[in-house]
Amino acid sequence: GNKRLNTWFSACCSTLANLIIKQTLMKKIFSYAMMMVATMVAFTSCDSDRDSNPELLTPTEFTVNNPAVGDALVDLEKSKSVELTWSQPQFTTMNAPVAAKYQVQVSSTGSFTTKYNEEAEDNSSADYVVLDDVYPLCKADVPTASIATALAKLNKWEEDQVPAEQKVSMRVRAFVQDASMVTVSEVTSNVVTINAVPYYVVLT
Repeated sequence: GNKRLNTWFSACCSTLANLIIKQTLMKKIFSYAMMMVATMVAFTSCDSDRDSNPELLTPTEFTVNNPAVGDALVDLEKSKSVELTWSQPQFTTMNAPVAAKYQVQVSSTGSFTTKYNEEAEDNSSADYVVLDDVYPLCKADVPTASIATALAKLNKWEEDQVPAEQKVSMRVRAFVQDASMVTVSEVTSNVVTINAVPYYVVLT
């Protein structure tokens, strides 16, 4: 009788031990599975965040509208400014807002190959001038005095050499800077023209 009881007791203990082992393994497996699910959710969340964050682009073009003055002669000495407007370049994915800046460039030949350098001793090869004013919006009232000075720098007219009329080409440079004021993206527009009456400017 005792032998049967011992056998039965041993069998019960073995079964109980197996159940405990199985439960422990199931708990571990469940824990590992939950950790994997949590990790996958985290990665998915990070990917979603990256997808939803706008990225900086380098646009290839944007358009300056034809000046409102049309073909009319603009007397640079008697006028105050020439209005320019343009479309906003797409500097970011999803066209997210960005603090872009704009500068107007002036040429008397229609060529924008070599920039006039204020520090250089020889600007004979320069064919365009970057005006000092920086604009935060997609429009500018370009001072006619700045246009006249740019023409004088490029052509070096003597007082009796200033032409009665001069075609002036202009384009806009759009750019974005980082917190250190380093340009991180930029693009230049198409070229528009006005017909101007220049005047003699004494360069200092």
